[in-house]
Amino acid sequence: MPKPVAGYLICRDSGLEGEPGIFYDYVLASNGLYIRSEDAHLRVAIPIAPCEVRGLALMGRKVELPHGKVPA
Repeated sequence: MPKPVAGYLICRDSGLEGEPGIFYDYVLASNGLYIRSEDAHLRVAIPIAPCEVRGLALMGRKVELPHGKVPA
């Protein structure tokens, strides 16, 4: 069976649980629903629906360039 395009993960204190997708993941955390994607050049986690979910770990917004800043 092929891997799904979108994954669905839960943010716990021990880390992310669930089946990651090929292109992006929906992550449910204690402070809302996030969309997350990573590749060799970019790592992003953006909140898309704030809410409170008791029992899950907190997640933060993230935008990272693993190879450093893009030259001007």
